[in-house]
Amino acid sequence: MSLKREIFSGKGKEENKENTATTVAETPKTKKADYPTINWLPKKIIVVKPVQAGARWAELLVKGEDKRNEPFMFNKIKRSYQVPLRPATQGGGLHVLLDNSKRYYTPQFPNEALTEQEFFEKLLGTNLNPLLPVAENFWRVDKRSRVTMDKRGLRLDLSNVLDNLKEKILRSNKRKIAPSPELQDTRASYEFMLLDESVQVDKLAEIADLKTSAAIRFAEIAQSEKTMLDFIKVKGGGAPHNADAKWLKGEIYKIVEGDPKLFLSYANDPYYNDKVLIYDAVQLGVLRKVKENQYTSDSGATIGSINDVITYINDHQNEIIKLRVQELKSIKESK
Repeated sequence: MSLKREIFSGKGKEENKENTATTVAETPKTKKADYPTINWLPKKIIVVKPVQAGARWAELLVKGEDKRNEPFMFNKIKRSYQVPLRPATQGGGLHVLLDNSKRYYTPQFPNEALTEQEFFEKLLGTNLNPLLPVAENFWRVDKRSRVTMDKRGLRLDLSNVLDNLKEKILRSNKRKIAPSPELQDTRASYEFMLLDESVQVDKLAEIADLKTSAAIRFAEIAQSEKTMLDFIKVKGGGAPHNADAKWLKGEIYKIVEGDPKLFLSYANDPYYNDKVLIYDAVQLGVLRKVKENQYTSDSGATIGSINDVITYINDHQNEIIKLRVQELKSIKESK
C-alpha cells in the first residue's frame, strides 16, 4: 500500500509542476507603452557667428568708422542672452523652451517615456519648470541658463546637453538671433546668426556639382565656333560680324563663371535646337520678331510668343519653314 501511495503521490507532484508551468506561461507580460522615439541630442554642429553688418553694433563704433564691415570693433565687447520674457498680450512670464506634455522614448532612456522637459531635467539634475519663483528658477539664476559671446561666436555640438540648451536659448531670442545666414539682413536688431554646419556642407557640395556640370557642358559647347555661336543665339543675343572663337569663348565663359546655374539653364534648354532655328529664321527673314517676345510669319500673320513659335515650327504642316532656313543658310554660306 505504501508503494502505491508513493507512486500516486509522485504522479500528483508531476501534474502539479505541469499545471504550474502552464499557468506561468499563460500569464501575459506587461506591454511596453506605445510612445514614439525621438533623439533630442542629435549629432549636429551649429556655428554661431556675428551678423556681417549688424545695425545694432553701429552705436558701438567710433564716429567715422565703417559700420558695414565689422560688427565688433573692440575685443572686449560681449553679448549675453537668456530666455526672454513673453509679451503681456501672450500672458507674460518666460518663453517656454521645453515641452512638458508629450512623452517619448529616447536613445538615452529607451525604456522610460519622458517629456522634453523631464529629459533635460534628468540630464542636468535640476528642475526646469519655467513657472518657479525667480529665486528658484533655473532660467533666471543658474549660470548655465545664460549664453555669453564675443565676436568669435560659438561652436555648439547639439549632442552635448549644455550646448543643446544654449542653442535653444539663442533660438528663443528671435529679435536678436537670426535663425540662418540667409535671414541675417531681414531685421536690423539681429546681432548673431545660427549656421547649421551640415546645411553649409550640403550647399558647398551642391555648388561644386553645379560648377562641375557647367565646366563639362562648357567644354562641349566650346568645341567649335558654330556650337558657341548657337549658344549665343539661345541666350538671346547676337555676336559681332567679326567675332572669332576667342571672343565667343570669352563671352560664354563670363556666364559660366558668373552664374553657372544660369549658364546650364541655357545650355540644357530642352528647346535648344528650336531656338537656334528661330533665331536664324528671324535673321534670314523667314520669321519676324515684332516685339520683345512676339513673332509673326514673313507675311505678317501673328504667331505669338517664343513658345507659340516652337509649337508652330514643329507642326508638320509648317515644315517648309525649316527647309527655307536651311536653304537660305546654304546660299549665304556659299557666297
